[in-house]
Amino acid sequence: MVDFGKKQAQVDADEDVMARGVVVPGALDAFAVAPPSVAPPTIVSFDPEILVMSSIRKPKRVRLYGDDAVRRSFLVKGGEDLRMDERVSGLFALMNAVFARDSRCGADVRVRNYHVTPMAPDVGLIEVRCVAVVCCALFSQHVCVCVRID
Repeated sequence: MVDFGKKQAQVDADEDVMARGVVVPGALDAFAVAPPSVAPPTIVSFDPEILVMSSIRKPKRVRLYGDDAVRRSFLVKGGEDLRMDERVSGLFALMNAVFARDSRCGADVRVRNYHVTPMAPDVGLIEVRCVAVVCCALFSQHVCVCVRID
């Protein structure tokens, strides 16, 4: 026998979630010490312009607007499994939480991170930061500077 009271409570909870809107990807911090004191921003609208990048997989840059009046940019990537990227991003967030709690680390010790949101095994969102450096570019610069062949 089905308990219709519990089913109705679940339907009411689902409708409440839908009424509040969809939270902006990356707005919630999984490693926060306390729950957020204010509600996370929700998506209000999308920019009608989509930019198709010129790389092999042709990722699309989309912009969305939150109810906090902030415009955010994301890459929609298809054909790649972003779950590993999400794990690395989570590792960086965990490292930042450890650095923040360690008194030996100054306020400037931090890994600059971006949010990765897998939506399916082969599609996901990657937050776009205005100033970002690819790790392999840093590595190749370091190798070129340190290894000098005379």
